[in-house]
Amino acid sequence: MPEPAAAAVRRRRAGRAAVSTQATPCAVTARNRRRNGLGPPAHIPPGPATRHNAAGAEHESPMKSRSLLQGIAHGLAETFISRNNDIDGYWGIGMLCAEALRQASQRVRIDLLQGHLDPSGPAARSACTHYAANLAARLERCGSPAITAAAITLEFGTFGLCRAPPRMSYGSPFVCTVTLTPPTGRPCSASRAGHAAPHSGREMRSARADDVARRS
Repeated sequence: MPEPAAAAVRRRRAGRAAVSTQATPCAVTARNRRRNGLGPPAHIPPGPATRHNAAGAEHESPMKSRSLLQGIAHGLAETFISRNNDIDGYWGIGMLCAEALRQASQRVRIDLLQGHLDPSGPAARSACTHYAANLAARLERCGSPAITAAAITLEFGTFGLCRAPPRMSYGSPFVCTVTLTPPTGRPCSASRAGHAAPHSGREMRSARADDVARRS
C-alpha cells in the first residue's frame, strides 16, 4: 500500500480510538450501572420508594405506607366480625350489640389508641384490650407504619354502604368499619357487614374461653 494511503488509514484508526476513549464514561447505561452495583447518577434524585431522611435512613413512601394500612384495616375488619371474636366465650358482635341496646344506642365506637369507648361497658373494654394488641402486632409485622388514630365502629340495623351479605346467622343487619389514620391525615378504612342478634342466655358458650382461663 502506498505510504500516503497507509498514513490515512492510521489517522482514521487513531481518530476512532480517540472518539471511543472519550465516549466511554458516558456510554455506561442505567442497566450497566445496576449490573455493576452502581447507584443512580448524581443528578437523578432517588424515587419515592427509596427516599432517605436527613439521618440517611431509608423510609417508606406515603403511597406504600397507605397500602400497608389499607391491608391492615381489611384484615382487622375481617377478624372482628368473625366467630373467632369472642368475649368471655360468646360472639363479640352479639355481646357488643346487647351492651349497646341496654344503653339505648345503635352504635359502638372503640378507640384503639386512646381507649375511649362509646358507649362504655365490659364487652367494649374487653374488645378494646384484645384488638389494640391485635393491631399493634399487625403494625409490627408490616414494619410499624405510623398512625395517629385507630378506631372500630359498629352500627346496628344497617349494612351501611356494604352490599347485603349472604345470611350466615340470624339477626338484624350490622356494619363494622375499621379506620386507621396516618400522619398525612387521609384515613384508610375497611367495612364488613353481616347479621347479628343481641347476646342472650340461650347462646352456647365457646370452649375457647375455658382453654384461655386454664392457660392464664
